[in-house]
Amino acid sequence: MSRAIKICWEFDHWWWRDQGWTGSLHYDGPLQQLWDASRSDAPVLAAYVCGEDAVKWTKMSDPVGEALVELSRILPEAKNHFVRGWIHDWIADPYCHGAFSTLAPGYVLEYMQHIGTPEGRIHFAGDHACIRTGFIEGALESGERAAQEVLDA
Repeated sequence: MSRAIKICWEFDHWWWRDQGWTGSLHYDGPLQQLWDASRSDAPVLAAYVCGEDAVKWTKMSDPVGEALVELSRILPEAKNHFVRGWIHDWIADPYCHGAFSTLAPGYVLEYMQHIGTPEGRIHFAGDHACIRTGFIEGALESGERAAQEVLDA
């Protein structure tokens, strides 16, 4: 499982949309992926921090605040509209110990075709057991596949 955290910032309004920007970018700094994660009336930007950077950020006393400082380096408006923020640390999550699956070189060619194969009454699902590894859509599709396998058994 990948070492990753997600940092979210809520703002008082969609200042990035006012500028004609979608909120999505890839960045060569620690906030590697940024996107508009808004729901209903809450303007939210979210970022992934992965790998060694994620481990380092989990040890910070205020990772949300430090991430806002970093975000403000590339988008100065962020600090003027910030309301609150939060972090999800998949590394420390006791149910997954990491975020999305990371496949070793050669895995797809050698093992991928077998990972979702049932073993007796045990069926396998998750983002590691599908074609779209690393994404929720693949995890959901593999869950549908496994559910159908159980119904057909």
